[in-house]
Amino acid sequence: MRRRALIVLTDGVDRASRYKEDELLARLAAEGVQVYAVGFLEMGGTGERAGARRREQARSLLARVADATGGRAFFPTSFAELPAVAREIARDLRTQYVVGYTPTNRARDGRFRSVRVTVSGGDGARTAATRPGYFAPGAKE
Repeated sequence: MRRRALIVLTDGVDRASRYKEDELLARLAAEGVQVYAVGFLEMGGTGERAGARRREQARSLLARVADATGGRAFFPTSFAELPAVAREIARDLRTQYVVGYTPTNRARDGRFRSVRVTVSGGDGARTAATRPGYFAPGAKE
């Protein structure tokens, strides 16, 4: 199975996006891309006039995209934090496992199927960062 990750460096401001949020999330889910978002929201990227509301909207969108794809969102407050962010992303990518299963619902309807992964045992230091599910194959596939 081929893994793909995308690291997005952004100020979080939407400047005439081609896709709406739900379309973006659907495309990312269909492609199986894991998104790591690095939002420079507190470093003047959104502009002083943009205000707290716009920064919070940007933070929320980046977090939703990262969560929906099994990635993570980071919001450094200075460029000095970037090496630590890069180490966290590299650690995440190095320590991933692929978990597979055979679904009981065999319908080839192209619909979204929710999946929940939990980690049991151990000292509680392990977590499962996963996508919320997958799209079933369509009738033509």
